[in-house]
Order: sequence, then structure tokens, then C-alpha cells
Amino acid sequence: MLSIGVLVLPLAQVQSQADYKPLSELASDNISLYTLDGLSPEAIYNYGKKIPSIKTEEGIELPKEKEFRLLTSTTNPENIDELAKLYTIEFMATYDLNFSDRGHKSRLVNQLYKLTLK
Repeated sequence: MLSIGVLVLPLAQVQSQADYKPLSELASDNISLYTLDGLSPEAIYNYGKKIPSIKTEEGIELPKEKEFRLLTSTTNPENIDELAKLYTIEFMATYDLNFSDRGHKSRLVNQLYKLTLK
């Protein structure tokens, strides 16, 4: 039994991603969090509750808050550029929920922005 612990523990440390950041850390403050283009089920589960989307069938529905965070998995900056007309946009962090580089899934990578009304 001891030999299993000695072998498995070092392997677990090798496989974990060094810059892993859980989305759950965003739930600890009072700044609202929205998504632009939908998120993976893993991202929602990691955050711990539903994240409302500002993108609707009619277009983008702007939040009432003067300051909020936007989590997006898109690499398509047009929507971000559209929001930049009304908001000051600050890139905050990248949240990569992949456990390791092996079998990397791009849908598990999200960018976090802080938007403040101009």
C-alpha cells in the first residue's frame, strides 16, 4: 500500500498544470460575472452556479451594472470591440481548466475581462 502512494503521488504532481486557476475563485466577491458566447459545462460546474449571457438572439443585452466581469471563450474580438465603444475593457486573466497539456481542449480555455462604463 505504501508503494502505491509513493508511485502515484509523484505522477499526480507531474500531470497537473502549473498555472491552473479555478473559476470558483471569482464567486468570492460582489462583482457580477457574465459570459458572451457561452461556456463549457465544466466551466459552469467549476464556477459553482449559472453564469448569465449578455448575448441574445436580438444582439447584446448590456448589464445594468457600471462595472462587471465578462468571461469568454471566443477568439473572435469583434464582440469585444463593439463593447469597447461603451466600456473600458481590461484583460484580467486566462482560466485554463485543462488538467494537463496532454489532451488539451480549447473549449476549456476562457479569458476574463473587467468592463467599466465610460
